[in-house]
Amino acid sequence: MDFLQLDLKFQVLICTRCQYALMPGTINAHLATAHEEEVAKDERRDCVELWKDQPLQPAEAIQQYDLPVDTLPIPNLALHHNGIRCCLCTKLAFVSKSSQQMRHHLKKIHGWMSGRKGGRPPKASTVQETELAAITDAPVSYQTFHRSNFLRYFQVTPLPTANNSQQPLPATLEDQVEQQLAQKLDTATAAASRVLQPPTEPSAWLQTTDWIRYLEGHNLQAAAKLIALPHPSEPEPELVALLDALDRLVEQARNSILQGKVNAFDQQRINSFLRSGSRSSKASDRPLAYKLYKNTYAKYKSTWK
Repeated sequence: MDFLQLDLKFQVLICTRCQYALMPGTINAHLATAHEEEVAKDERRDCVELWKDQPLQPAEAIQQYDLPVDTLPIPNLALHHNGIRCCLCTKLAFVSKSSQQMRHHLKKIHGWMSGRKGGRPPKASTVQETELAAITDAPVSYQTFHRSNFLRYFQVTPLPTANNSQQPLPATLEDQVEQQLAQKLDTATAAASRVLQPPTEPSAWLQTTDWIRYLEGHNLQAAAKLIALPHPSEPEPELVALLDALDRLVEQARNSILQGKVNAFDQQRINSFLRSGSRSSKASDRPLAYKLYKNTYAKYKSTWK
């Protein structure tokens, strides 16, 4: 098929008409659903035979690529220009196409809290917008290799054209409105300090964690890099030893339960102890949940690290 192109650098097969990469093993399904009228059944079979021995990268590996922000747009992939990039992510930077998705990411991953309460905000209030603009970058150009379960946007930097050094306007009216709003927010907060300031309203979470005192006078972007795990290019043997110890501790605790060293009654008492700090302080009637997926344990350990 002339519209299926192999990207040699990333080892992915891209459908130039749909403008995204196909996951290995899905070529026949893609042609049968997206191009049923133009590709006959025997042609699909020949195409699958042609590409079955090609060393295509799995979607899981492609999704974890940490491309620099100055990466040029990858040919044949859809290119958008109204993205928002999270400045708090030190690796695998999160790029969103809407401010709503970005707020969800900031709250879930970075514990970000808006300074605005619920209800309709007053016209003069810019607390939430100012905070959001201080820790994000917009608008940015972005692409994605795959869709569905392996969708992940990454930032790219198009080369300026000879006639216009600015990025081209998005195609849709909605994208243009979002980009103009983002530009106005950037202009309004250009002089705003990136140093953490006390919130206009008291926050129970900030009072409990005492982050205001810890981060007073420090740059937020510089402080955010402190949560990054050790990188092979910058070894930190003491930190690596502590993280390895945490891994061993979790695995030993898990194995103790799997081997029956901690019985169901003790598991129930542990679960009741964990629930004692919640609103409902009643004792739990269920044992501690330990039959979790391996990825869940890895996620929990990563959070503690």
